[in-house]
Amino acid sequence: MPDTARRVWIASARYDLPLIILAPLCGLLICAIARVVGETTLLSHGFVEANIFVLGMPHYLSTYTFYMGDENLAHYRTRKLAFFIGPLLVVIAMIGALAAGLAYFVAAIVAVWNTYHVSRQSSGILSAYRHRAGGDNAREKWPALITLVGSAFALFMLGIDQQAIANLFGGRLLPAVHIATPIVFAVAALGAIRLAFLMAKRSAAPAEWLFLASSILLFMPYLLVHSATLATSALLSGHFVQYMAMLWLINRRKYTQRLGSIAQKTLHSVASRPAIVVAVLLSFAIVPFAFDRVLHFENWMAFHTVWLNAIVLLHFYLDGLFWAFKDPYTRQSLGPFLVWHESLASAN
Repeated sequence: MPDTARRVWIASARYDLPLIILAPLCGLLICAIARVVGETTLLSHGFVEANIFVLGMPHYLSTYTFYMGDENLAHYRTRKLAFFIGPLLVVIAMIGALAAGLAYFVAAIVAVWNTYHVSRQSSGILSAYRHRAGGDNAREKWPALITLVGSAFALFMLGIDQQAIANLFGGRLLPAVHIATPIVFAVAALGAIRLAFLMAKRSAAPAEWLFLASSILLFMPYLLVHSATLATSALLSGHFVQYMAMLWLINRRKYTQRLGSIAQKTLHSVASRPAIVVAVLLSFAIVPFAFDRVLHFENWMAFHTVWLNAIVLLHFYLDGLFWAFKDPYTRQSLGPFLVWHESLASAN
């Protein structure tokens, strides 16, 4: 295969297309199913819960594999406040807010942070495709960010009336949100026009165009179903798949030898064997599900709310650190394993 054709993909066509590029379309498929069988049927038969535990929990818990790399851990120890104390403070603040009766405030933070987090992942992956194709990141980064984050928030804001966040401050924020929505749409559209012009000028590969389109469509469930809970769960299904596919790929490429601490050797063993990856992901699904069932059986619903919100918020917080490419360490430790070339493979 010519080098120019090979460089289009982060991994390969067979890997990228189903697990990265087209994964955002899972939400549209779920919306189509909801149209056929009914939203109430999906919700009453536990679709949201199944999605959380089958895909969500493996995705959330996979975040902590970053701590298993020896080089990573050494770096994190130079910033103890951010990487060790910060997560504790996030949980304490969340518990304090719930205890103070600010459940809608916590729901608002989760909803807004989720929209930003998911759209930033899309922007980051698009950047990886851009780097591989030799695109001008300095010129395209901000139009891409405005397009993906802006369109995500615009679609999120269109469906805000059906969300718990609508009850924040007695609904007094909704008129302002309704006024801001078309403005956000307009800004996102301008970003998309600028980005499309730059991509067309350098003849961007079809794979890059396809990923951009699917990433914009990622938040379409907010327009296609009435239930905000179902819409959020639908769009997250593709995000979950993308995240695990990217993280496994990086770990597989980075930890090619069984060296270092026990934790890093374990990470190598898992990342290098797909069967073990599947087994670990299943355990990440089954153990939290069993724990959650116990909480329901014992009727510890308050703790149930706390631990689920903690899992989600910690993922948002830690990923903001682990994937922060503005940090030189992150660029050096992750960048080469996304912009992958055979020369790097032979060096490892």
